[in-house]
Amino acid sequence: MMHGYPTPPAAWVDHWHGLLDKYRLQPTLLDTMVDMDCDVHQCMGSNLARLEISALLGAMIKRIDTIAVLDSERHVNNVLRGFRNLDVRIN
Repeated sequence: MMHGYPTPPAAWVDHWHGLLDKYRLQPTLLDTMVDMDCDVHQCMGSNLARLEISALLGAMIKRIDTIAVLDSERHVNNVLRGFRNLDVRIN
């Protein structure tokens, strides 16, 4: 996710413009945030992110006794499934 979205710091914007110049890219839509799995298209890194979280959770599960859900808020959307917020306690 873009740092500081929807108003990123000036240094981030300068870096972004530098990358556009370096790779001779022309942005086509400047007012939309691109995120993993937010449409029918998928971020190229999302499968790696899933693999990383699976490895992390697989290693954690061997070392913990309980996971308690303290609070949660579902993310309701026609495309996405999941939680907007999920607070847990791990013992």
